[in-house]
Amino acid sequence: MEADTIALVAVEGVSFHYDQPFSYRIPPALDASISPGTLVAVPFGRGAKRRRGIILSRAAKEDSINQLRPIFAVLAIEPMVNAEGLALAAFLKERTFCTLFEALRLMMPPGSENRLVQIYSKAEDVPKSTIAMLTKEEQAVISLLGKHDFQAEKLCKQAGLSDMHVLEELAERGLILVREDVLTISHASEKMVRLVDEQRAQEILRDTKKLTKKRRAVVQYLLSEKEVSLHDVCYYVGVSRGVVQALKQLKMVEFFDRPIRYTPLRQRIESVKLPQLSAEQQKAYEGLLARYRAGASASLLYGVTGSGKTQVFMRLIEDVRADGRDVLVLVPEIALTPQTVMHFVARFGEDVAVLHSGLSARERLEEWRRIKEGVAHVVVGTRSAIFAPVSHLGAIILDEEQESTYKSESSPRYHARDVARFRCARNNASLVFSSATPSFETFFAAQNGRYALFRLTKRFGKEQMPHVLTVDMKEELANGNSGPLSSTLLEELRRNLGSHQQSILLLNRRGYNTFVSCPQCGHVF
Repeated sequence: MEADTIALVAVEGVSFHYDQPFSYRIPPALDASISPGTLVAVPFGRGAKRRRGIILSRAAKEDSINQLRPIFAVLAIEPMVNAEGLALAAFLKERTFCTLFEALRLMMPPGSENRLVQIYSKAEDVPKSTIAMLTKEEQAVISLLGKHDFQAEKLCKQAGLSDMHVLEELAERGLILVREDVLTISHASEKMVRLVDEQRAQEILRDTKKLTKKRRAVVQYLLSEKEVSLHDVCYYVGVSRGVVQALKQLKMVEFFDRPIRYTPLRQRIESVKLPQLSAEQQKAYEGLLARYRAGASASLLYGVTGSGKTQVFMRLIEDVRADGRDVLVLVPEIALTPQTVMHFVARFGEDVAVLHSGLSARERLEEWRRIKEGVAHVVVGTRSAIFAPVSHLGAIILDEEQESTYKSESSPRYHARDVARFRCARNNASLVFSSATPSFETFFAAQNGRYALFRLTKRFGKEQMPHVLTVDMKEELANGNSGPLSSTLLEELRRNLGSHQQSILLLNRRGYNTFVSCPQCGHVF
């Protein structure tokens, strides 16, 4: 028998103080299935409780290999995390003080965070005489498992057991089998119907005595429509499912499942061409494109509200996609996602995928798979979309990069800006920050030459900037106005009321003052 080899594993549920890659033996039966990024079940702790883990790497053989515990099982056929994700997890662990598994979980497919479950099945060749000697509860368990496999909780409920003790005893005696499995979200699918042999179906139709009127109608419908969902067959032909099932028993039709693909927007959107860029937009676009071609890392697109920043980086995305590379576009809030997606779908169609927490778990999984399989190449989403499994990253764009929502408030407490810099550096991709009010850090880096700075000072088209009045409240106080509203603001409000117009007042914070200042000189104590 071939000697076991060693795998280094990031184990779930380890405290940060003890977190490290743990060594496990790879049994020969699992050797071909284990590679970096694979999700496995391993024993951990004194009780050897089964936990999930991610393979980080395979190690050289050691003299003490027989003292190591073996990996129990492989929980997913394909690796959950690629090489870039493994490197990113190590970066996040060092920077955000999280465990390796917590970092790796960010890159795993939606739904894969579900817990391990125990699946029970009936053992083969159990003598009837042995079953006859069991208690009624034990016989009930054997009887249920004779039909199909059960999860532990469901089996206890069906058999009327108060705890797992009966199941554990039967497993120890070899009368039932137990295995570990991980709960994952399955593909959304619909049941489809098609003819097994069209020529045979046409021959049977000629003989009016072989089929009933309803069955003939179903066959004729399938001859014209080829593959149709079972629901549509019953609805349009006006038959029950039993009629179609009877044709299946006659081996004239067959059933199969077809995956249902999630689409980012339910309504149809006509394809549009991008408008002609202004001179200022064209200059910014050419500068960003030159940076991308040169493999430079980061740029700041600093433009006033309404200056057409989106049109500029959409032109850049066209060039990145023409090179066969992928693009990540991040927006700060879910509320902004639909309108952003609408613009991108109108330009790039089915090439767009959407990732944000407003989708159901199944929808997020379908979009994740579209990205992983290379069906979608332009990913639009919120903070978590920064971990999308794109294969050929060419650019990352952070719209409204100053927003605090790009910072995670739960462990790992990463900032999407830091992850974007890491991924762009690793993939030689271009990073674009876009904002009308950039953060201090980004603007400082742009002013000091770390990032390239491209400005848009005018609104797109003929739109004019609003007229803004700045009022010094110290002067208002000196003139005897101690209220929160200046005389200028009161005058404008009265003018709007007199014209039957509306006004909106925005407060920068709620609550009480956080400082005390001198009303004469403005000194803050």
